[in-house]
Amino acid sequence: MVSEEDVAIDENKTSLSDFLNPDTPELKKLESLLDEEYKYINYLISIEYSIAHYYHKIDRKIEDQDIILLLKNIKKNYAKNISSFEHPLELLILRNLVEALYQKPITHQEFKLVLDYFISAIDNRSWLNDKQAYLKWLAHALNYFTEEEEKEYVKNVALVACKLGLSDEEISLLLLKESEYDYFEEGDESKACKAGRGRYKLFKKEARPEKLKARFNSMNDAEKFEFLVEYGSDYFDLVESYVNELVNQEKFEKVKELYNKIIEKDEDFLPLHFMMGIIFLERDPALAKFYFEQTLKVAKMGNDVPEDILKNLEFEILALEAYLSEEKQHPRKKTKSGKKSRSKGSKK
Repeated sequence: MVSEEDVAIDENKTSLSDFLNPDTPELKKLESLLDEEYKYINYLISIEYSIAHYYHKIDRKIEDQDIILLLKNIKKNYAKNISSFEHPLELLILRNLVEALYQKPITHQEFKLVLDYFISAIDNRSWLNDKQAYLKWLAHALNYFTEEEEKEYVKNVALVACKLGLSDEEISLLLLKESEYDYFEEGDESKACKAGRGRYKLFKKEARPEKLKARFNSMNDAEKFEFLVEYGSDYFDLVESYVNELVNQEKFEKVKELYNKIIEKDEDFLPLHFMMGIIFLERDPALAKFYFEQTLKVAKMGNDVPEDILKNLEFEILALEAYLSEEKQHPRKKTKSGKKSRSKGSKK
């Protein structure tokens, strides 16, 4: 362990960015620490204990949203001198991180994702309808609570969980006394991955639709994406809802990315193939044809798809082939929206 003397700095002249390494092309592509928590254990512990100590010892009135705002401020201004930060918790987090980064630096992108990890973890407990849901869980998990505080916390969480219809197993997961990355040794990837997915264990196939949707909606965008990659083939209604959101935002590349990752796990996911064909029918007929072909391929593998549906798919594919052939010979001008108009004879 590095002593305070070893990392003594002039906070008026030093920023946290001074302890970070430059980003590499590979790490710039990293979007989340999910399943990679074990690699960043020192920084996660440093921030977690800073927050828990401040909440329990200094300010019992601070709320989860206050923590999120402080973390976002650090993320935005970490290149500024440490002395420029005013909130005591910001300074506590920064000073503890200096020691962790002094021992083993990470890149700027990795540091931002460490902060994002906590922001997501806090948001992930917002459905408990307590302005201090994360802070109380943290104090509980790290054994900061007195015996009486512990009993009160467990009772309140169990009460809320019961009202939501959670099972005993799900309540036990909520009260689990470990971090979501579980303080694993570096290299213990299997356990770290299991812990990283811990919050998704609350999603069970037999969960009632309204509860499932509420829990899904409480996730941030990155968590929704990861959840659907993992379990999307079991919850098409959630996939459909999320994809429609992306389409409305014109995030078509992300739609294709989600499709590819889900199909990699379940290539026979027929409704997703078909939905993609509909989405890209006007925007990219060649791509829509591919999706319809995949739909037809999967449909023919089973015996439960009506014959008229199969014929409609075959007709749509033939219509697209005719359109693409004609387009190749006589390219059409793009419309104002950037889409190419299909011939009147093509089925929409």
